[in-house]
Amino acid sequence: MASETTQRRKRRLAKLATEPEQASSSKSARTIGTPDETELVKSLTKNSDDDLGLEKGGNIFRNHLLDLWAKNKQSAKTIHEIADLSQNAGARGVQKIAKVGASGKHPQNMARDLLRMALVNCTLPPLYWALIPCWNDTTSTCDDIWLPFLLPHELICALISSGSIGMAMLVNACTDAMKNLQDEVCNKLGKNKDTHIIFGLHGDGVPMQKNGQTVECFSLNFPFIPACERLLWGVLEKRFFANVGAGADTHSIQSSSCSFG
Repeated sequence: MASETTQRRKRRLAKLATEPEQASSSKSARTIGTPDETELVKSLTKNSDDDLGLEKGGNIFRNHLLDLWAKNKQSAKTIHEIADLSQNAGARGVQKIAKVGASGKHPQNMARDLLRMALVNCTLPPLYWALIPCWNDTTSTCDDIWLPFLLPHELICALISSGSIGMAMLVNACTDAMKNLQDEVCNKLGKNKDTHIIFGLHGDGVPMQKNGQTVECFSLNFPFIPACERLLWGVLEKRFFANVGAGADTHSIQSSSCSFG
């Protein structure tokens, strides 16, 4: 009888000794066992800096691919293949590019889809439409046709507003030769060099078909920014302004735009 009572007492003491440990482990389980809301937030934000860096890198990669296509350095099909292979290898930022042309099933639509993608959040100004005399091959007459352009003063304003270029880069000559050119042009025109920007206007014919037809690409550049590529502001097929004043009229529109400010 005494031994039975002793055994019961030992079991009771052992139970009392383990209850605090069980209570503590139970409390701990509610805190760090199954992730609660706090732990879920921590797990999502644990590598937030790394995620932001990867996202930024993905955006740079995406823009680089779109830039290669926009500058005609790679075809839309090649850009899609690069994006698709890169995504399968774990690259970020190119998921939408990999889906162009219905994920490659309709390659004839890839260029269209890339163009739509490139125009998302576009900061360029709206197109300016003007009546330009163009040659009509069908009727052998010169007809006035509405054509779209980007005006230089609006384009420059958009570039500065978006932070793509700075005003100081446009007005400060980068070399002595550019400074001398600025002085010469402003003195000849009687303008204050501190309130005027020098940029070049260009018209270049680019072959577009095997039969010899070309498209005239009108662009501008900023001499004070040597690394800046020419910026396209309008295009017109060569056959539309043969023997008429279309080219002169387009440059006249740009010259008028330069007087704004």
